[in-house]
Amino acid sequence: MAIKFVATAIALLASTASFTVSAELQISNTWIREAPPSAKVLAGYMELKNTGNKTVTVTADVSSDFQRLEIHDMSMDKGMMTMKKIDKLEIAPGQTVQLAPGSKHLMLINPVKKLRDGDEAIIAIKLDSGERKELSAKVKKVDGEGAAPAAHQSHQHHSH
Repeated sequence: MAIKFVATAIALLASTASFTVSAELQISNTWIREAPPSAKVLAGYMELKNTGNKTVTVTADVSSDFQRLEIHDMSMDKGMMTMKKIDKLEIAPGQTVQLAPGSKHLMLINPVKKLRDGDEAIIAIKLDSGERKELSAKVKKVDGEGAAPAAHQSHQHHSH
C-alpha cells in the first residue's frame, strides 16, 4: 500500500513539474499547409508565446508522421527569397514568435503518408528543458496569399 502511495505521489509531482514548464510556452494556431500528393516536404505553422520569466529554446524533433522536422527561416537577400535552417529558436520572456508562411516555419520532411485538407498529423518540438511536445496539426488548403482560411485556423494542441 505504501509503495502504491509513493508511486502515485511521484507521478503527480512529475506531472505538476511538466505542467509548470508547459505553462511557460503557449502554442496555438498549429496547422500544416496542404501540398501536392507527391510532395516530399510540407510546411508547418504555429504561434509560440513565452509566458514565463526566462528564455525558452525550441528545437524541432522527430515525429511518427514525418521522417524529419526542421525549423527554417525565409528572408529576402538582394531581391532573392532565401531559406536557411535554424538549429534552435529562442523565445524571450513575454515574446510571441509566429511560424508563418514567408517567414520562420517548420519543414516537415518525408511524410509517412499522403496528407490532404482536413487530415491531422503529429508534429513535435523539444524545449531546452528536455520536455517534448507533440502537437496535433490540421492540414489546410491555403488561399492565394499563402494563409490558411481564418475559419479553419484552430488552437488544437496537446503535450506528451
